[in-house]
Amino acid sequence: MAEEQIPREDEAPHTPDDAGQAVKSQWDAIVRDFQALGQSIADTVKEAWQDEANKQQLQELGDSLKRVADQIVSAVDEALQSPAVSEVKSEFKKAPETVKEAGQRVYTETQPLLLNALKTLDEGLQSLINRLEKT
Repeated sequence: MAEEQIPREDEAPHTPDDAGQAVKSQWDAIVRDFQALGQSIADTVKEAWQDEANKQQLQELGDSLKRVADQIVSAVDEALQSPAVSEVKSEFKKAPETVKEAGQRVYTETQPLLLNALKTLDEGLQSLINRLEKT
């Protein structure tokens, strides 16, 4: 199975879409690896199950795998409850308001400049009209 490598910082994608795609690709690889691991374990267990002497060991293996799965689920749940995830969610919720505020600020700051430019343009057009009417 081919390993996907996490890009180094100097090789990091340059756009949010590229970064999101890279993260998705990494998670897809993790999922594929877990699926392959699960299939490999299942195949081995099926083969070993044929032998009566292995049944006790297989039961212990099954119990161990359940504990591992529970630990993974617990770690994921814990990560989802982390302050970092909460902060990211909070920032995403703030984004529309931040964009709106920035737009209003740009409008407020550029309105006088735009008005001045339009007045200058108007004066220039009036001057041109007056010269054309005199000819």
